[in-house]
Amino acid sequence: MLMEREQRWRQEEDEAARRRVDEERKRQRQHRASSQMSDAEQQQQQMHAQSSAPRTVPPSTRTVEAASVLQRHFRIRQSIRSIKSLTSDFNTLRRKFTYPSTISFQKPSSPPTSNDVINVPAISTHPDDATNLEDASIPKLAFNSTNYDLRAYIEALDKLLVKLDGVESWGDPEVRTRRRAVVKRIEEEQVFLERFWKTSWLKHIEEQGEWVDGDMPMGEEALV
Repeated sequence: MLMEREQRWRQEEDEAARRRVDEERKRQRQHRASSQMSDAEQQQQQMHAQSSAPRTVPPSTRTVEAASVLQRHFRIRQSIRSIKSLTSDFNTLRRKFTYPSTISFQKPSSPPTSNDVINVPAISTHPDDATNLEDASIPKLAFNSTNYDLRAYIEALDKLLVKLDGVESWGDPEVRTRRRAVVKRIEEEQVFLERFWKTSWLKHIEEQGEWVDGDMPMGEEALV
């Protein structure tokens, strides 16, 4: 009787042990399944994040070339607009400028800052292109109120040429042609303006009637 109870007790213990082992194995399988599901969810989330994030695609050679062409075209249009604006400025300056009736010259023996000047009537006709101005002895323009408008016009023309020189052509023939045309007009205006005031001086000396070997008249009394 005792042996039967002991044998039954051992069987119960063995069954309890097997149940514990089975439960442990079941728990481990559930844990592994849960871990695998968590990893799969994480991978799925990462894939979703990557697909929704903006992709940085390196520009192709064709795209770079197209951008370069557009940029060059934009710069060319800018240059043409600048030339048109400067041309308009020149036309406005030329239209508003009034040629003076009197021009002041510095006396050769006086310093540039001296108020000792010679006032000469300006010519009323178109300056003669045949007049040789290179060999003539002509004093400089005086810095006074009489010459203010004349000097301001000369300086404005110089500034326009400097600005035009700074306009890039970007290798475009239209830009070169437009720039060359307005530069030529301004330079022709400068030449005409210079002949105007220099011829006025020569006309004044001619009217004095006191030339000495083609040079300036003798004595400062002839310059008054």
